[in-house]
Order: sequence, then structure tokens, then C-alpha cells
Amino acid sequence: MTRLKSIPLLAATLAGAPGLLYAQGSPFLTGVTSLQENILEWLTPVAIILVMVLGGMAMAWAFGWSAKDMLKPDYGYTAFGPIGGVFVLGIGMLVLGIPLMLACFAFGTKRFFRGETLNANSEVKVPDVF
Repeated sequence: MTRLKSIPLLAATLAGAPGLLYAQGSPFLTGVTSLQENILEWLTPVAIILVMVLGGMAMAWAFGWSAKDMLKPDYGYTAFGPIGGVFVLGIGMLVLGIPLMLACFAFGTKRFFRGETLNANSEVKVPDVF
């Protein structure tokens, strides 16, 4: 009686065996290399984000260092009281440029980014005469 009960179990095991054999995808992909690939697959985006954050921090540090140097009145040939002219020009361009850039993007240049200004069907208005 026990023999008859074990036959379906043996048949199910043999039927599922080919799937288990090919589960790893490659005969050269052992458990260690599979673990290594999984770790690298998880760590790659983390490393990319970490490098981006470190680069942003380095740029912010360089900006702060340069702004501190440019704040001195003897940095360059102009000064506005106790503030260096280079600092006034640089920070002034940021103060004026960032809102101007945002305003142009919000109101003026949407047609360009949608591809409405020039496309393949646009008329050529420059003559081909040399």
C-alpha cells in the first residue's frame, strides 16, 4: 500500500526535475556568482546615487568657497563698499537669472519643447545659393 502512494510523489518529482535543473539559467551560474550578480544589481543604483550626491556636495562646497573669496573687496578690480564686485555680479546674475529662466520656461518656450517651432515639414526660408 505504501508503494502505491509513493508512485505519484515520484512521478511529480521527476516531472518537476527538468525545471529545477534549468532554474539557474546557465550551467556556469553557480550560487556564488548568482549572489554576486544580485548584490551588484542592488548596489549599482546606490553607488550611482552616492556619486551624484558626492558630486553635488563638492560643487556646493566649491561654490561656497568661491563666494567667500569673491566677497572680499580686493578680489578683482571693482568693489561696492565692503563687497567685491565679482561677488555682486555673480550673485546678481543668479538672483536675476533663475527667475528669468523659470519665467521663460513657464510662459515663453513651451512651443519649442513641444517641437512646434521647427519640424520636418517646416518651410526652408534660407536660400541654397553660395
